[in-house]
Parts: sequence; C-alpha cells; structure tokens
Amino acid sequence: MIYSLTTKAPRAQVDNVYSIPAPVGGWNARDALANMPMSDAFKLINWFPTTSSVKLRGGREDYATGITGTVETLAVYNAMDGTSEMFAVTDTDVYDVSAAGTATAQSTTVTDGKWQHINFSDGTNNYLIMVNGVDAPLYYNGAWTVITGVSSPALSGPTLTDLVHVNEYKGRLIFLEKDSLSFWYLASG
Repeated sequence: MIYSLTTKAPRAQVDNVYSIPAPVGGWNARDALANMPMSDAFKLINWFPTTSSVKLRGGREDYATGITGTVETLAVYNAMDGTSEMFAVTDTDVYDVSAAGTATAQSTTVTDGKWQHINFSDGTNNYLIMVNGVDAPLYYNGAWTVITGVSSPALSGPTLTDLVHVNEYKGRLIFLEKDSLSFWYLASG
C-alpha cells in the first residue's frame, strides 16, 4: 500500500502590538485586578506617578564603604545560632559587609570576584563553601580557610582551581569542574 503525504505551508506568525499606558493613576489597593483601570498599578515599589509617566525613586545611600573594586558576588553565611554574616567579593578580596559602615577586608586573596556559593550543614555546624573556577575554593565557618589538599577541611581528587559550581543533593556536596563533564562529590553529611 502506498501512502501520500501532504504538507501544509506553515502559517505566518502574527504579532499583536499593544501599548500599555503608564500607571499614572497610582497605586490601587482598593479594586480587584479585573476591575482595575489600565492607568492604575496593583504594585508600585520605588516608582512615582506623574501626569504622563512614572519616575524611579531618586536618591541612594551607601551601605558599605571602603571596598576596593567592583563587588561581583554577595554571599551570606547563616550560623547555627541564627545569626547571619554577609560578604562582598571583588576581584581582589572578600569584605565583611554584615553591618552598615566601613567594610572589613578579610585578607583572603582572590583573583576573580565571580563566585558560586552554598550554605551547607552537617547537623552540628554550618559552612559557607565558595568556588569560582579560578581560585582555590573558600570555606567559612567563622573564619576563612582556603581549601587545599592538606587544609582542614581538605579536598583531593580534582584540580581545586577548576571547581566552578557547588550544590547540595541529599546531604552531599557536589562540585562541577569547568570545561569538563566531570563532577565530584563528598560523602553524605
């Protein structure tokens, strides 16, 4: 038996262009979304309506000062007691920016400010683990440690400066190696 296949020409895609007016009516927390006029906004954070447009709220305030370079990464360490510390990473150093004011350099030399990080807990302690595929991994639990094959904690197996991503799965830390299909993992917990 012979079958004949017929194909239809593809339909041309049709784009509809709509103009959405600026929410010059301001924030409307009164009406239901379906009943709200197009000129009203259901959420208006840091925007101020004028008669014909909306403007971004002006001004800024420095939170942390004394940082050399551009902050590429913000990482938060959550301790077991519920306190948190925040760190800003540039291409040269890690800074403690947990409180407003002058940032404190952590004397942890880095050469690339773009890091992947994760908070990890073994049930008794929390840790901040950071990797970037250029520098040796960093470990924080109240004090910074550059992870090597002989540090405490230590990692062995991969080239540590090639670890580009870290994630947790079922109590294990899993590290991805840059420019490779390889991954490395630690024992559970």
